[in-house]
Amino acid sequence: MFKRIAFALIAFFALITMYGFADHYGSRYTSWRALSSEHVFDAAQRYIEWQYINRKQYNNFETDNVSNITAVCFYAVTCDDDEARLALISDPDQFDFDALKRRIWARRFEGTCQGQTANLGLHVLRSEDSVKQDYDLAFWTFYGDGFRFRSVNGRFFYWGAFSEEPWERCSLDRAAYLIENGALVRNAK
Repeated sequence: MFKRIAFALIAFFALITMYGFADHYGSRYTSWRALSSEHVFDAAQRYIEWQYINRKQYNNFETDNVSNITAVCFYAVTCDDDEARLALISDPDQFDFDALKRRIWARRFEGTCQGQTANLGLHVLRSEDSVKQDYDLAFWTFYGDGFRFRSVNGRFFYWGAFSEEPWERCSLDRAAYLIENGALVRNAK
């Protein structure tokens, strides 16, 4: 009788562990496979809404208004001399996401292109009078809920690296996205 109970408990905990492993890596793999210009735009839009527009309801302090945001730059990891850096991508719609996915896969499973650098990033460009800059740099996460970009200075377990120096700073003429009427839109160049 004791052996059956012990076997059932071991099987139960093994199934829970396998489910957690499959769920964790399954969602990461699904996110990696779906990586595209449209996926990044949707995630950037959710990030701007969450961090700048809807944030007031979750905190006791006043936040900057979205009108202080002028543009959002998009970055993707590149490898210079086998060191990872984020490179500014002006037009995500013309960017080769298949090559990026191969680079990300190689970083994770082949140990290439190492460094304290995110695979994807956002840099929010704000007006001169903006005072809150804690959320202006964001990195991409392949797991978790639908909010794929996380603030570098996030709370709890959501902090991460942006890019090792040197990395090109955001500018209005190189921005991938602009804020128009309180909404994120693609920068038509």
